Amino acid sequence: MSNEKNFEEFSAITALILGRSFSNFPIASDIDFNRIAQSMGLSDIQAKLESGRVFQVVAAHTLKWLMDNDYVRAAGVLPRDRVSITDKGLAGMRAKSGTGISFGEEIEQKSTGANTSEGRRNLAEVIGSFVGSAAGSFTKSLSGG
Repeated sequence: MSNEKNFEEFSAITALILGRSFSNFPIASDIDFNRIAQSMGLSDIQAKLESGRVFQVVAAHTLKWLMDNDYVRAAGVLPRDRVSITDKGLAGMRAKSGTGISFGEEIEQKSTGANTSEGRRNLAEVIGSFVGSAAGSFTKSLSGG
């Protein structure tokens, strides 16, 4: 099992969850794992990813990671119910990426390629930069900078 593939899959799922939460802000919405799986070119949530892991397991743990790291929160019975982006997630999505556009815009543009290996590699680069940038942007927004 390749760590590279794991991160690419995590990044694609992360991008699709963040994109949904960001586009619906401030309204919370349910995260449809089947829709995310299909966006990644999979038949359903039980399909295996390139890493050999089951999509549903990776998606659930990715959503939990996003919650544990304060990018999104859930207000429903299930963790994928009534998900909304947090102030930290919002600051990160509005921050400028290395391309000069916001991470939100870049994630939206590159998410259309989540169904290909190359597209997932591109998303992995964006999400890697996003995670590093989000913490800095959040701290800056709290300090009024």
